Amino acid sequence: MLFNQLETNKFLTEEERQIVVSDVPKENNIEVSLLGPTLEMYKLKMELTMWPMLSTYKYVLKTNWYQFWFDNKQHLNEGSKIQVWSFRRDQRLCFAIVCVEKPDGIGDVV
Repeated sequence: MLFNQLETNKFLTEEERQIVVSDVPKENNIEVSLLGPTLEMYKLKMELTMWPMLSTYKYVLKTNWYQFWFDNKQHLNEGSKIQVWSFRRDQRLCFAIVCVEKPDGIGDVV
């Protein structure tokens, strides 16, 4: 999620923001939960971190991301357009992955 593609960057608390901007590897991750395109909470936890790019930064969901994609590949095809929404559940940061358009209109969109 590139910074310039975000509607807002205010989804993190100040404490969470300090964690992800840390320069210390392995300490700049926040554990988050993920609501998948089937509208079910994904069973494995993800980690959110921030990676520097040439002229900007991007937020990255990692740890179990490949498994999440594999378990949802019928909804998340190459070229699918998705939206990533943040919300809180019991004060914990969560994200929802919503497939808004599949390539060439293939299949149903949840």
